[in-house]
Amino acid sequence: MVAFNIGGLPDIVEHQRIGYLAKAFETEDLAAGIRWVFGHGSPRFLRNLAMTGEEVNMLLMAGKNSAPGDGADEDVGRGQQPHAADAMPADLRKQSRERAVARFSDAVVAEQYRAMYAVMG
Repeated sequence: MVAFNIGGLPDIVEHQRIGYLAKAFETEDLAAGIRWVFGHGSPRFLRNLAMTGEEVNMLLMAGKNSAPGDGADEDVGRGQQPHAADAMPADLRKQSRERAVARFSDAVVAEQYRAMYAVMG
């Protein structure tokens, strides 16, 4: 994930661990973040990103979710297409999930409300 370092986004995105936080309103830093994310992308995602629209359509019609000649034969016959999760390695996805659960799961939020109401009386 690439986002500006404003509002509530820093609560969700840990800079260069699960995403990239660009300096607020600095488009050059946002572009650097996009390059950083793509630099940490899976090879399959990066190959798919480099394909032309015609090549993508040919692959989807053939029922494959891979670049030509890479040997991957994942079925996309059910309408599945390459997705953004391919853009980051498994550890980056895992870290993102763990952080979200640790901060925003039902149990965590419920405890925060309980503590708030306990203080309020």
